[in-house]
Amino acid sequence: MVAESVGRVAWTLDSSALLVLQKTSALGTSIFRVTLASGEKQRLTFPGDTAPGDLDMSISPDGRTVAFSRVLQTIGSELFVMPVGGGEVHQLTNDHAQVF
Repeated sequence: MVAESVGRVAWTLDSSALLVLQKTSALGTSIFRVTLASGEKQRLTFPGDTAPGDLDMSISPDGRTVAFSRVLQTIGSELFVMPVGGGEVHQLTNDHAQVF
């Protein structure tokens, strides 16, 4: 087994790592990058502890960014993007709608 996930998983373009969703609070989940060669796990996203957090993700065709859906409140979610290796997160929507 490479890693456990509470939802969707995504392979990096070069297949060197797997992105997984793991619980990080009583309510929420975050995205982690698991490197296959070493088993090292790096937390990539940091949603608030009082929200469900990150629920879905997909790596871009060029392998450089990951798009993900984050629940910011009890109803609705927003789309975000960030570099696949971690870094600055950019919010793309502000619709408070269900986004999958």
